Amino acid sequence: MLNTNQFLILYGEAFPELEGEIFDNDYRGLLPLQVGLLGSHINYYIKSGMLKEVKRVFIFFEQMMPQVNSEVENALVVSFLEHVKMDGDNENEIAARKLLAPQYLQLWKSLRQVMLPPKTPPGKTKTKRRR
Repeated sequence: MLNTNQFLILYGEAFPELEGEIFDNDYRGLLPLQVGLLGSHINYYIKSGMLKEVKRVFIFFEQMMPQVNSEVENALVVSFLEHVKMDGDNENEIAARKLLAPQYLQLWKSLRQVMLPPKTPPGKTKTKRRR
């Protein structure tokens, strides 16, 4: 199992464009913030239609999940995967969903349902009225 420091080294090597922020003194010891950077990064790529980069991020995520300790795994799920914005029906979001491995896509869907529960239409209530 990779510990936090080992993971952060691999993370910085995989994403040198984020390395300065990952190892910034203000983020040191705050794994959720460090991992959250990757979420912001992939959301930019999805919005911009940079699907090769989206795939690169997902490959890193998928490779790390079975190798990391529970602290890092939790950060990857809660601070990264849960915040990936590909809920919509636009071309980029649909394509991004297809790039994530099925088991992680299912996990993402369940996380997003908790985070963004379906809204009740106006005028409708969740409870039935008694007459």
